[in-house]
Amino acid sequence: MSAVVEVWVSELARLKERVEKVKKPLLLSLSKDKAKEAEEEVEDIKIKAKEKEDDSATISETTVFLLMDMFAPL
Repeated sequence: MSAVVEVWVSELARLKERVEKVKKPLLLSLSKDKAKEAEEEVEDIKIKAKEKEDDSATISETTVFLLMDMFAPL
């Protein structure tokens, strides 16, 4: 299961790099005002994505109980 997650994360990172390569020339072709606005929007999106990543790091109470049952000595 962790191997699948690792593959997905690496693919998403690769796609992110591709998007950023395409995004940079587009920002340069815009006027300075529009480019600044676009960069601010990109930063906002990055902040929101980071917040979602932080939220996804939590596990449910049920998962904790299952892990405790599995590894806790009786």
